[in-house]
Amino acid sequence: MYQRKDLFDFMIHKIKQTSEINGDKMPQAFGRWFANLYFSGITSINISDGSGDGKVEKSSY
Repeated sequence: MYQRKDLFDFMIHKIKQTSEINGDKMPQAFGRWFANLYFSGITSINISDGSGDGKVEKSSY
């Protein structure tokens, strides 16, 4: 059974790996990693960070 720190370290490793593969910054890589973990069949993800502050941008349609 994983301890909390082991699980956290595993998550950080996988997010860094996702970041390196896709060229994302860590906050965007977390979103991509999370989406791929919980939703199968995703073929493309658009992660917008126009201001570069690592926060989700509000958009209205």
